[in-house]
Amino acid sequence: MEDERRKGDRIKTVHVLEMSVLAVTGKGAIKGNVHDISNYGIAIIDYVSSKTLKIHEKIIGVISGNSIEDINFSGRIVRMDTVESNTGLKRIIGIEFLNVIPNLDELVVLGLNSSKSLIRM
Repeated sequence: MEDERRKGDRIKTVHVLEMSVLAVTGKGAIKGNVHDISNYGIAIIDYVSSKTLKIHEKIIGVISGNSIEDINFSGRIVRMDTVESNTGLKRIIGIEFLNVIPNLDELVVLGLNSSKSLIRM
């Protein structure tokens, strides 16, 4: 069932590089790290956010990483789940982009390749 809701393959950032997200809605804000990402949406591990976020709420933000250019996005919140981890409870927020971001997965992988080549030097 979970695969049915996904429009595209997602890249888990644990396999790529650490990326952070800053985003705002009309009533709140999110500061966290990317859990996974695709051309269609993003899952954010929420570390600091307003508790007033709502499903279907519109949101705008920026995705940042050391070896990629900032990626601006707009979308809507489609999921909010709480998961338990070694460090306690964390909230994962799913956002569906309003516009598909073409080749986003390739940009992330290219960022990884460029950072690996810098490490080898």
